[in-house]
Amino acid sequence: MVSRDERIRDEIHRENQMYDLQLLSVQFDGLLRILDQDMTRKTVENGIGSAKGFGFGLLSLAPLKE
Repeated sequence: MVSRDERIRDEIHRENQMYDLQLLSVQFDGLLRILDQDMTRKTVENGIGSAKGFGFGLLSLAPLKE
């Protein structure tokens, strides 16, 4: 379930050029079944998506409480 989404716009200046950035931040809440523990561990360590350099890509998991 998507619990929050937000479009973020900003400008970045590099080497005398301006770039218009548009990033979409989405938070998903729900249950995930893990089939490959090693791949999941690597994904949590490295983050997901292409905007990790801008603070995106966080993946946090918690054990299911019964």
